[in-house]
Amino acid sequence: MPGAVQVVLDWHPARTHAPGIGRYLRELTRALGAAGSCTEGVECRRLDWGRAPQADLPSGAHGAAEALPVRRVALPRRLAGPCSRLGAGPLAGTSGGLLHTARLDLWPHGERRVVLALSELPTEPAHDSELARKARLAGAVVVFTPLWRERAARTLGVDLERVHALPVGCEHWRRGLLASPPRTQDVLVLGARRASPALSGLAQAALLLRVEGWRGQLVCAGRPGSADGTLRALDPASAWLRLVEPREVELPGLVASAGLLAYLQPDPGTPVTPLESLALGTPLACLKSAVLVEALGDAPVWVELSEAPDSLAWCRALRAGLGSTPSVEARELVRKHDWAGSARAHRRLWRMLGLLAETRRQAHGGS
Repeated sequence: MPGAVQVVLDWHPARTHAPGIGRYLRELTRALGAAGSCTEGVECRRLDWGRAPQADLPSGAHGAAEALPVRRVALPRRLAGPCSRLGAGPLAGTSGGLLHTARLDLWPHGERRVVLALSELPTEPAHDSELARKARLAGAVVVFTPLWRERAARTLGVDLERVHALPVGCEHWRRGLLASPPRTQDVLVLGARRASPALSGLAQAALLLRVEGWRGQLVCAGRPGSADGTLRALDPASAWLRLVEPREVELPGLVASAGLLAYLQPDPGTPVTPLESLALGTPLACLKSAVLVEALGDAPVWVELSEAPDSLAWCRALRAGLGSTPSVEARELVRKHDWAGSARAHRRLWRMLGLLAETRRQAHGGS
C-alpha cells in the first residue's frame, strides 16, 4: 500500500525473556496476520533469520495461524548485532520503516526506528545500564500497564511522551484447548523455581491444608531453580508436591485443570499470565503489587508481599480461592483483553510514529 508505514516484527523470543513476553510477541504477530498484513495504513512483516525458512507460527493446539509476509535476513541470528550496526540489519534498504522488538541486540542504522517492548525493569533508577541507553535511543518504548509508563520513564531516564502503555490479550490459551480438562484441587505455580519467601510460605500453607483434608498437589511448573532442594525436603515422598518443566503446548491444559493459580511475581511488568488464568476460568491468588491491582482490580485473591514466609496468609488465600467461580469483574476483564484489540492499538502507535518520522524527514529537506 503506497504511503503505508512499514513495520518489521522481531517475533522470535529469546530463552531469557521475561515471563509472558514470548507469548506477547507470538500472539501479537498472529493477531496482526489475522487482520491482514496491510491494515489501517500499516504494513507488517515478520522477521526471520537464516537462508532456510523457519518454523511457522504454532498451529494445532494453539489455533490456526495467519502468517504475515516474511522479511528474511540471510544471516544467523547471532550476527544480528554486528550486522545491524554495519547497516545490514532487517531494516536496511527500507524507507521510514520501524522495527518492533523485545531484544537489545538488534539495532539498525537510525535507532529512532526501533520500538522496544519491555516487561522487566530494574528496581532502582539505572540510567547508565545498557537497557537505559537502548531505551533512550529507541523511537518509542512500549509497556503494558499505565503505571509502568511513568515508572519506565523515571527508571530509564526516557522522556515520558516516548513511553506508551498498550494492552495485551488473554484468550490464546483458551483458544488452544482442544477440550476442557476436569478441574482438580491442585495449586499451580508457573515460572522458574526460584527460592523466595512467597514460595516458601505457599509450600508451608500446602502442608497445613493437607492436615485439613486438602488432597490436591502443589504443582511448580517451570525451569529448575534454587527452590528445588528446599521443596523436595518438605515432601520427600512427593505425596503432595510435583515439580514439572512443561512444554509450551501443555500450558493451556495445565492451567485450565488447576484448582488455583498462585502468581508469585513480586513486581511484574505485564498482567498477561494472570489474565490467561482468568480467561480459562481458573481462580487466581496473586502477590499484591500496584501494577496488578491497577490491571486486575478485585478479580484475584490478594496476598500481601512479605520479606518472610507467611504461611497463614497463603492458607487464607487458598481457602478463599480453591473451588471459587469467576466473578463478574473477572469475566469483564477477560472480555476487554483480546489480541485483536492489542493489534489495533499497536497499529495506531506505529502509524503515529511513522507519520512523525515522515514529518521530520520532510522538515530536513527529505533526506
